[in-house]
Amino acid sequence: MQKQKNLIKFGQILVWLYGKLIAATVIKTDVSLPNMDGIAKEKPLIIISNHVSHLDPYLLMGSLSWRELRIISPMKVMMAKWYFHSPLMPFAWLMGCFPARPLLKPFKKWSGTAASIRYLKKGYSLGIYPEGKRVFEDKQEPHYGVIKIMQSIESYEAHVLLCHINRNKENGNEYFISIEQDDSVLKFTEPSLVMDRLFSIGHNV
Repeated sequence: MQKQKNLIKFGQILVWLYGKLIAATVIKTDVSLPNMDGIAKEKPLIIISNHVSHLDPYLLMGSLSWRELRIISPMKVMMAKWYFHSPLMPFAWLMGCFPARPLLKPFKKWSGTAASIRYLKKGYSLGIYPEGKRVFEDKQEPHYGVIKIMQSIESYEAHVLLCHINRNKENGNEYFISIEQDDSVLKFTEPSLVMDRLFSIGHNV
């Protein structure tokens, strides 16, 4: 398992470098980051984000310092299953991704909520988009799976990073990223409350 974690760390370093590159050359980003000194590496870390473009994971990773990347990686990220029915599958795996829905019924435990819980217990960080797809305007009702995932671990055994990404409607190459630690959301019982808290940290444009 350690070899797999090391491979994923390597893949996520490449994502981090690519994120730094596009942030420096193509995309303008305005980032608000928390102080991560209080995040214990030995505890599971859940990163909850809204989803506005294909660039979101690169911009999120690229907004981190090398030290912050080491706190978060290796991270497993839930991704739309069609990527795993395409030539992109090896790259998705290397980046730490797993399908949100099972590719085949017998593989249910290797996808979605079941896989998320297992990866957290194995010591991976977890990245999820509760809305389940890209949403360009406002927010939509999130899936209940985010609550099941958080209820699978004790609140004192995990950390939560909320990541809000806003894309400037007038300038599509300008993004505002706000990241905040809030472990209290682990006690929420409704997914809509999680998203309300997430959007409360957002940068309005």
